[in-house]
Amino acid sequence: MFNGVHNVCSAAVKLAVLCILFLASATALIGQTSLGSVEGLITDSSAAMVPGAEVTLTETQTGITRTVPTNSEGHYNFADVQAGTYTVTVKMLGFRTVVSEPFLLEPTKTRMFDAQLQIGDTTTKAGSADRRFCGPRFFV
Repeated sequence: MFNGVHNVCSAAVKLAVLCILFLASATALIGQTSLGSVEGLITDSSAAMVPGAEVTLTETQTGITRTVPTNSEGHYNFADVQAGTYTVTVKMLGFRTVVSEPFLLEPTKTRMFDAQLQIGDTTTKAGSADRRFCGPRFFV
């Protein structure tokens, strides 16, 4: 009789351990994401911040775009961006349009792209976005 009870208890403990392991692995998978972000600072040739500039993020494979204005301090941010290859275009009336080189956005990473706008009406090709969250920034 004790063997039967022992076997049932042993099976119940094994089942409980398996359930805990399954839930732990499922929780870890939920925490993984394929999203990243792109952000930067837009200034003019005197290093003054440029609020209200139109910044467009373009996924190069699909052509899908997202556009945001720079804030009062010249910053912009694209959050929750699917991993992929992108370009950033910056437009502001009275300044040359700046277009970044294509860059790879990796899951969970933030790419920085700063641009220094020049007075004029032509398009300027800029450097690629920096891979790291902090570090050198590329200016036009």
